[in-house]
Amino acid sequence: MNYIDVKDIETIYGYKESYWIIDGKPLPDYLSEWALESKHDNLKLMEPFNGLCPAWCKELDYSGDIRWVWKLIEMDSVVLPLLLCPEDLDFTCTVIVVEVEKTKNFVYWDRIGYVLHENEDFEEEKKNGILNTSTYSDEDWEEYGYIAFENIYSPLWQEWISDHWDEELYRRCMNYTLPYYQTEGNICWIKDMNWIFDRTKYEQMVSKFRELVDRKKLENYSENDILDV
Repeated sequence: MNYIDVKDIETIYGYKESYWIIDGKPLPDYLSEWALESKHDNLKLMEPFNGLCPAWCKELDYSGDIRWVWKLIEMDSVVLPLLLCPEDLDFTCTVIVVEVEKTKNFVYWDRIGYVLHENEDFEEEKKNGILNTSTYSDEDWEEYGYIAFENIYSPLWQEWISDHWDEELYRRCMNYTLPYYQTEGNICWIKDMNWIFDRTKYEQMVSKFRELVDRKKLENYSENDILDV
């Protein structure tokens, strides 16, 4: 059985990030060790790992991305983003992911890797936002039915995504990005860890992580910002 916690750790750049601590060691330290052992040159290019941004933070560029990540955190079987390039703060560049499986009593982090972007199809992604009706609820049909059968070149569609970008982005992430991550061949797996965590303690870690990132966001709010924590 492994033990997982989260703590604010100082990065190589002098500021602190909330990183996962597994059996007393921060996740970036594990990644640094695995990079030395790895034959994947791309992994070495992602260093320093203790400068990457936690994907669970609430400082990502778009709230649709934040909503998506926290939806994935709740799922029982998922390829879950962990770390991102700090310069982009989205899912277009460096994305470190972990394969997660949950049972009633345990949570498994089976293997860790990074996303290969070569097979991504931006045109296909655009069709999997508000235009993907396969996931529509009755409420969706009532609210979005007027746009459901538009196309990606439609002025109405372009106007809609301009006005509702966070909803559009969340749907693209759920309908396109998540299946992309779950498809074998789109992730370069670098390590089989087979870590096992007690589910109760794991959920406590998730709650603690949420508290840490919410507190940081509150501390960084200016007077005119809109609260969304």
